[in-house]
Amino acid sequence: MRLTEYEENHAVQRVLIVGLSKSGKSTLAASLSKKYRIIWIDTENAVEALQKLPPEQKANIELIKIPDSAAFPMAAQTVQRLFKDKKADICFTHGTINCFICKKNEGIIQHVDLTNLDPSRDVVVLDSLTQVGKSLFAHLMKTKTAAMSSEDSIEYKPVLDDWGALRKNTEYLESNVQAFPFNFVAITLAIETELEDGKVLLVPQFGSKGSSAAIASKFSTVIFCKVESKKHKAYSSSTASNMFLSGSRSDFQIEKQADSMDLCPLFDKLVARSSREVEQRLESKVIMHPTVLHEPAVIDVTNKTQEVKASLLNLRNKLNLKK
Repeated sequence: MRLTEYEENHAVQRVLIVGLSKSGKSTLAASLSKKYRIIWIDTENAVEALQKLPPEQKANIELIKIPDSAAFPMAAQTVQRLFKDKKADICFTHGTINCFICKKNEGIIQHVDLTNLDPSRDVVVLDSLTQVGKSLFAHLMKTKTAAMSSEDSIEYKPVLDDWGALRKNTEYLESNVQAFPFNFVAITLAIETELEDGKVLLVPQFGSKGSSAAIASKFSTVIFCKVESKKHKAYSSSTASNMFLSGSRSDFQIEKQADSMDLCPLFDKLVARSSREVEQRLESKVIMHPTVLHEPAVIDVTNKTQEVKASLLNLRNKLNLKK
């Protein structure tokens, strides 16, 4: 497949938004609702950040709410299964797939289908990937301490095998994210990690330290949000700072925009390129393979019948002469 054909038919955006609490991460992701339809998967009650949006932007957001806590780690099960199967019926009250209680009581059931999304119009947002990582760990610990008393389960300290199991689950989720055929935006908190030279770098928080250091590689653009001069500011250049992780494979520099808290230009760039290439390919097909309309052939049945009869008569005469 030629690269132009790939960009036209398969290119999508995978964006990771990182930052400390209240740094504008959800606000940045929500800016896409100005032009795009969003499936917003909320695992940590971040819906309050969406309430300030104007009505026309709210209308572009389909909210999938998944209540999550250490006692009831629903995000681990629901998100993992949704990203694997790409389809699910999720109840709005409990965030459970195929919830028996809500079906029985006729509660709100949302059918989520990620298999037929339009890259030029649709975006899936996960708020947040950090909470899903915590939920995965809580689910593993709940399974591990199921036979313990409530006091002992709280006091239980994870061992090496527990962290290995968490790494296995986070890597499975990472592999699904990397293969998404649709636009995807994930939001994470930032966590400090120490580099080999002793310097500290702010990286996405997801699962274990190893997963936190590796998750950025699954995304084409990593944006870091922070509060600067009493305003929210976003950075996507790999050279923006040596204090936090950011970068873009397409060299997108959100910090150079007039409004750095607008994510639409990154997606507009992809849509415009794909549309332009479609037009160019169609034009080249018209030039190289012009369509010629031919009149349908008319067959004279009478003449064909007479020709066949004459041939048969000629053949019979030849046979008689030989005799």
